[in-house]
Amino acid sequence: MSTVNEPNREPQPWPLGTDKPRRPWWQRWSVRVLLAFLVCVLPLGSYYAYRRYVAAENLRAAVAELDRTDPGWHLQDIEKARAAVPEKENSAVVVAKAHRLMPKSWPSPALSERIGKLAPQEQLDAEDIACLRTELDQSTALDEARKLATLPNGRNPITYKRNFIATSLTQAQNTRQVLALLRCDVLLQTQDGDLQGAVRSCRALLNAARAVGDEPMLITQLVRIAGVGITCQAVERVLAQGEPDPDDLVALQKLLAEEASFPRLLVALRGERAGTHELFDALECGEFGLEAVTGTRTSLSDRLRDFVEADYFRGQHPIYLALANEWVRIAALPEHERAQPLGVLEANFKSQPPGVVQLLLPAVSKIDLAARRTDGNLRCLEAALAAERYRRKHGRWPDTLEQLVPEFLAAVPLDPEDGAPLRFHKRPDRVVVYSVMKKQTPEAGMVAYDPDELPPPGVGVAVHLFDVPHRRQPPRPKPVIVDDDP
Repeated sequence: MSTVNEPNREPQPWPLGTDKPRRPWWQRWSVRVLLAFLVCVLPLGSYYAYRRYVAAENLRAAVAELDRTDPGWHLQDIEKARAAVPEKENSAVVVAKAHRLMPKSWPSPALSERIGKLAPQEQLDAEDIACLRTELDQSTALDEARKLATLPNGRNPITYKRNFIATSLTQAQNTRQVLALLRCDVLLQTQDGDLQGAVRSCRALLNAARAVGDEPMLITQLVRIAGVGITCQAVERVLAQGEPDPDDLVALQKLLAEEASFPRLLVALRGERAGTHELFDALECGEFGLEAVTGTRTSLSDRLRDFVEADYFRGQHPIYLALANEWVRIAALPEHERAQPLGVLEANFKSQPPGVVQLLLPAVSKIDLAARRTDGNLRCLEAALAAERYRRKHGRWPDTLEQLVPEFLAAVPLDPEDGAPLRFHKRPDRVVVYSVMKKQTPEAGMVAYDPDELPPPGVGVAVHLFDVPHRRQPPRPKPVIVDDDP
């Protein structure tokens, strides 16, 4: 008989000749599966949680650094800080109205081909003139577009999307047609000898380009850059076709100087950084997948794809912000100091393993080159207008650009390529204001600009001011096209 204080007995061996009872199979396998899960899945889950924590901390640190160094960097803050433009002074409103009045298919391909390769001092031939008059007669928008001459400021409303790349930019894109219209207007007015009207339309051209204002997107600022380039060609043509009134040139020169001081690259890159930050956040939250950005899909199931991509985006997000911060820092430098660090930055980044950041990267070095060429054209033209005004007053060209200061120029504009004053070169039939920025040629690639040659419009960063007898030259014969078909 046992008692309460009886000590524990040693377990008795199972009697020989009898089978030990076994647990059911499902119990045995459940334990094995659980052990396998703990051995295999738990480390993976821990690794995933660690990666997510590190990515979140890196992103938090990157955002905190931005908040400290660049307050107001978020997209909603940038939008609030955009310049306000009263409705009656808003050139974007006039651009939109002029565009609505234009035929959808304007201009015709034939017109674009005919006027695309004209030298500034070359007159139009009879066929060019007839083509231009026909095209302009088909558009009822010209009177409206000419109103832009007195409207230097513009602002389009923007409805940003979380998928920043999908934000609609229809209004900025419509500006291109209005630019083409006003360019044709300048061509025809210079041909008809109406230089005052041509200068007015040049101001309208520049203001049409400026109608996008400070929209914080690369696409819209590229539209502005393209419009400024068209304007510079138009003004150089006016100077090569006659002698505009010096008083008309003063207002145009002031407007060009104002445009040359606008930080297009900085405005665009700050906006791209803020917008792509929103895009990454939406990708991480699963609001849409990578295919919404790139138009591609993976072979995984949607559920697994979204899970894997969201984790991947969390890791890429701070990497993108670090790179974009460097863009913005470099874009704030003087123009001639940007090319080298941008090239180093892009070369270093391209050497890294490919990732989604590469998919979202614009070609910043090429955009910077376009922006610097635009600044070079504007500054050359500003100095050229001052030199033309000097010639009209003194009856001769200045010997140096320094002679234009301070009566015709506040200071000699700096070359955006090297930061030195722009160059000035005298030729027997003209003077040239130019930058040392290289030009692109089909035969030799990038070569130094030669002020002794007259490049096609838009090729060299230079403005040619012809002596009066060498202005308004006859049109060159059109090349004869031989039809080899029998």
